[in-house]
Amino acid sequence: MRLDANGSLSEVDFKRWLEFLEGRPVDYFEQPLAVGLENRMLEIAEPFTTAVALDESVASFRSLRNWRHWPGPLIVKPGLLGSWAGDLGDQIIGSSIFETSFGLEASLLFLERSQKLDAAIGFDTASFLENDGWNIHDLGRTMASRSVSMDQLQSLWEEKLGS
Repeated sequence: MRLDANGSLSEVDFKRWLEFLEGRPVDYFEQPLAVGLENRMLEIAEPFTTAVALDESVASFRSLRNWRHWPGPLIVKPGLLGSWAGDLGDQIIGSSIFETSFGLEASLLFLERSQKLDAAIGFDTASFLENDGWNIHDLGRTMASRSVSMDQLQSLWEEKLGS
């Protein structure tokens, strides 16, 4: 189980959650405090066993580089990062920003090269675009890059430009 607070907790509430989660099967607690309070998160979480992941704190390659040595997972949204050829480290996990088929395919290819953790990616938002005519990927529990050909993407693009 993953728990995501989106940076919304106070320090007191974060500590209470860590106390509650101690010994429970939680993979990680995602971005409990606001961006800018990363070091404080480490201090508060230090005596607990629940891993703390950064999400909103790694919204660019610059911030990702700044937090590369974070002791927990780094949740990255490939659609915000753009192109990258270097090693991103061992603790990244992919997440979505409401991609169309084009962005989804690019994100899956990026994660195929970059994500080393055996963890579920967070692309549950893909189903929100399912009925807009732009999503031609098979959605479900398993998603894979190259399940849509470049010819299919090209045909979709041409169809949408013509309509």
